[in-house]
Amino acid sequence: MRRTNLTGSDGTWAALLLDVRERPRPGLRVLTAENRLTLVQGTAPLLLGIVDPGRAGVQFLRTTRYRPLVPPLRAHTARAHAGSVQRWAHRFAEVLSTTPDGPLHDGR
Repeated sequence: MRRTNLTGSDGTWAALLLDVRERPRPGLRVLTAENRLTLVQGTAPLLLGIVDPGRAGVQFLRTTRYRPLVPPLRAHTARAHAGSVQRWAHRFAEVLSTTPDGPLHDGR
């Protein structure tokens, strides 16, 4: 994965652009068929949903198979990144790039 810092017209940091390669499909994804939704992490279903035929609502069933994508933050990490959106963006990009069951997939 390639990361590029995007800056505003005044030169200040504005966003982080991720260019992901060699991940043809995300590990965390939503599958749909007719009136059904399934949120899947890897091969494990996490959330099942059925959309009301009249589109008046969705019934959900949550499973217990979720695995956190980001490890718990330690105090020293939070202090090191405090006050910098740019540092947090790079931290989360790094963590997500090493997680096979995350939302990242080929593209920008």
